[in-house]
Order: sequence, then structure tokens, then C-alpha cells
Amino acid sequence: MKESRTTNIRVLTKQCKCILTAILLLAVTFGFMPPQKAVAAEEYPLYLCGTKVTSENAADIMGDGNFSYDNETKTLTVRGDLECKTKMPTVLLSNDGIEDLTIYVEKDSTLTQPFVNPVLSLMKNTIITGPGVLNVEGGIRTISVNSCRLTVKNATLNALNTNTDHNASAIGGTDSDTTADPPTECSLEIIDSHVTAKNEKNKQLSAVTGFKKDILFVGCEPVVPDARERTVLKAAKGSIVDAAKNNVQDVLIERYYDLQIVEQRVYDSNKDDILGDGVFSYDEKTKTLTIKGNYQTDSSFSVIQNDINGLTITTAADSIISCVNAWFIYNHGDITLTTNGKLSVLAGEVGIGTWGDVDIKDADLLIDAQSGAIEGFSYMKVLNIINSDVNAASKNQEAVRGFGWIDLKDCKIVTPEDGVVVHYERTAGIGDPHGDFVSDVVIKRSQGETTTTAATTTATTTTTAKDVTAQLWGDANCDGNVELADAIFIMQVLSNPNRYTITELGRANADVDKSTVGLTANDALFIQEYLLHLRPSLEPET
Repeated sequence: MKESRTTNIRVLTKQCKCILTAILLLAVTFGFMPPQKAVAAEEYPLYLCGTKVTSENAADIMGDGNFSYDNETKTLTVRGDLECKTKMPTVLLSNDGIEDLTIYVEKDSTLTQPFVNPVLSLMKNTIITGPGVLNVEGGIRTISVNSCRLTVKNATLNALNTNTDHNASAIGGTDSDTTADPPTECSLEIIDSHVTAKNEKNKQLSAVTGFKKDILFVGCEPVVPDARERTVLKAAKGSIVDAAKNNVQDVLIERYYDLQIVEQRVYDSNKDDILGDGVFSYDEKTKTLTIKGNYQTDSSFSVIQNDINGLTITTAADSIISCVNAWFIYNHGDITLTTNGKLSVLAGEVGIGTWGDVDIKDADLLIDAQSGAIEGFSYMKVLNIINSDVNAASKNQEAVRGFGWIDLKDCKIVTPEDGVVVHYERTAGIGDPHGDFVSDVVIKRSQGETTTTAATTTATTTTTAKDVTAQLWGDANCDGNVELADAIFIMQVLSNPNRYTITELGRANADVDKSTVGLTANDALFIQEYLLHLRPSLEPET
């Protein structure tokens, strides 16, 4: 028993010696290892109010959640306001060496500089973009571009300079390295953007100046803000100037869209009411042109001239468009036409003329045209009519033709009877069972009740009562006057007879086109031509 206890003590002692030896060896080993150096933070040539951006602070540079930097994409994201409050004057945002830096404005943000230093100092090519509005204020040069390129793309930027110095400007270029080969010259590109630049106090320089290489505008143009008439400015000798090459201290660089209503181009300033009459508006975010009510013009310009691909044209309610000397739509992009209520069109030339695909979807559409109601001008393009009522009539040629393909879904051809899509020499149109294109086409939704029970064609007549004699030609609503309201009333009666009722006297007064018996869209057209002084009289004998 005593020997066993002694043996256990010896074993335990031996184990303890082994453990102590191992600990001693580890201590000696690590004691002679060189000390490990801390991994240094990566630094970037980018500063915010004197704070250098590094890999350690890049996720939240100023500690307020408003600024972050991603070195892989070279993107500085701006999410909020910043005012430079350092003890010593310094630049608010300085790009000293990041080539092709992107300043992405995620939210509306204001950068304010109380010192003479620039708000933005750019030494390398920089892009400003993003959905938020960027307001910058302060400095002798609010935005200083030094021997590089500033690109403002798909952005909204407001630069305000309040300094009195004779060199002060809102957006200014400087070429510091004149000895470089090739010489370094700064440039400015404004692409699809809305920019304001204003020198509030210095009246010597232009608000945008010093860009010796070039100033380029794409999808926008410089104008005098708040001018009674639109006054377009220009770039000359590195500055934005007026027609007489005078410096301009208040500049609006305004985004425009490839869309024109009659003779009026669509800009940011007029998009909510393009013609100033409340009828046409444009939403650039959804690419939607909305028609709200009736419109008449004798202009030879198309009512809608479009080069936007993916444009949607819609109505807010029943609407009537009359263009006695022009096309309704002159289109070079793929478009979708849909309606809330009924859209009735009287066109003196082509109704819808297109070099792009056309989708007529969930629509109630009536087009009465002189030279083709819906006409394609490319055998590569497609007309899709989806769940829609379409009445298309053409006085001088086929109603629907000129496409590479025509497809009907959830609707069918009612007129002509047994009508079909006809393909002839790489051109598709709507015709009769014999394969001939026709001048009157009616397409109805296949299922459900339609919003109207219009006549089977836009030219279908309703007979005039034999015992009623016209008292005032053109006075369809019998109010004693001949006005646009009479032409509109005729179109309403034709397109929606269940809703609009005309008296027998009104029917007699309105039947001014005696080439057909009864009420047709041509009667409404004649009245409009008379009101526009294109006809001397509405008396049929004349």
C-alpha cells in the first residue's frame, strides 16, 4: 500500500516537470520573437473638412452617417448636410488624387463653406450624380475644378457663390499646370441634369467660367432663369455668356426631353403643364405623357412629336384632340398608348405615324384621319392591340397599315366583317377577307362590357330627320352659337351615344358635310376648319 502511494507521487511529479518544461520553452520562444507591428490603415487622397479618408473611417467618415467612401468603386456617397466648422480655413470636400471619383448624392444635401476656400476642390476627374439634390454654398470658387474634368450626370446641382472677390464664381475652372505636355486644361460636362449657378455679389465674372478646354451640354441647355421669354445662353471662351458674349452671373442649365407638344419642347420648367393650358403634362420618372381634356390646333406641327423610347401616352378622362393640319403623333420610339375614358382624335393628316413599336393597351381610342389612322413606316416594327376598343378611319387611304407585324390580344376585328390581318410585301395591315386593306376599322374587346356602344365605324351615319330643317349650320348643341363646343359635342355623340344625346334639330344643324348622309366625324372637322377660317362658310351649298 505504501509502495503504491509512493509510485503515484513519483508519476505526478514527473508530469508536473514536463508541464513546467513546456511552459518554459513557450515563454523562451515568444520572448525572443520580434514584436508584431499593427496593420496601418490605408489612406486615400480625399478629404472632408480636413479629415483624411482612410480604410478605418471610410464607412462613416465624419461620424454622422452622412458620408461614406468605397475605394473599390471610387464612390463617395453623400446622405446629408455638412458645414465646415474647423478652426483653420480648409476646403470642405477635396479630391486631391482619386481619378474618376464619383460623388453619389443619395439624399438631398447641403454643403456650406464659411471660409474663402472652395466647397468642392477637384484635382482629378470627378462625376457628380444621384437622385438627391446637392446644394453647395460658399468659397471664392464654390466648385473649383483644377486642370481636370467635372461631369454632372443625371443630377440636380445648385451652386451659390456669395463672395465679393473679383475672382469669385459658382463653378470655376483653373489651369494650374501650364508647363505640362500636353497642357492640362479643365473641362465641364453637364449631361441630362438640372444645374443652377449664381454669383450673388461678384458681377465681373460669369457664374460658370474658366473652362478653357470645353463646356459640353448633353440633354440640357443653359438659359436665363425666370425670363419672360426663353433666352438660351451659350459657351464661349470657357464661360457661359449671353448672345452678345457678356458674362452672365445667374445661369440655369435645364434638362430637356426628346418630346415636343406642337411647337413646344418639354423642359423641367414646363413639364407639369407643357402648353400652359392644363392639358399636357410629362412625368420623367415614369416616362408618361398625360392628356387631361380637349385640345384644338391649326398648327402644321404634330401634336405629339416623340423620340423617347418607352414613352407611355395616357389620358386622365375623356379627351378630344383636333389637329386639322397635322399629325396627332409623330413617333420615333417604342410607345404604349392607354386611356382612362375615351380618346377621340381628328387629324388633318396621319393619326398615329410611327417608326417604332406601338402598344395600344387597355384603351378606348377613336381616330379619324385624312391620311392613315394608324400607320407604320418600318416593316421591322410591331403594332400590338391589347384589350382595347379601337375605331380607326382614314379618308384618303387605308386605316391601319405599314407594320411588320400586327397582333391582337383579348380583342377582335368587328369591321370589316370577317376582317383579318393582311400581309402584303413585308407590310401588315388590317383588311377584308379578300386581303384588301380597308379605310374603316373597328376593333372591340373580346370579353366584358366596353365603356361605349359606338357605331361600328367612325364614319357610320345616323340619319337626319326628314321633317327637321337646319336653322344654324354647325350649331350642334342648339345654343345659338357655332363654337368648338359643337365639334366636341359631335365627337362625344359619335363615340358615346349612350351618354350624350343630340336633338333632331342639333343633328340637322350639325350635318354640314353632305358627302355622307347623317352625322360623321367629318362634320366636326368641317366646323373646326370653319372656326379656324379655313372654310368661308358651313352652308352645304357653299
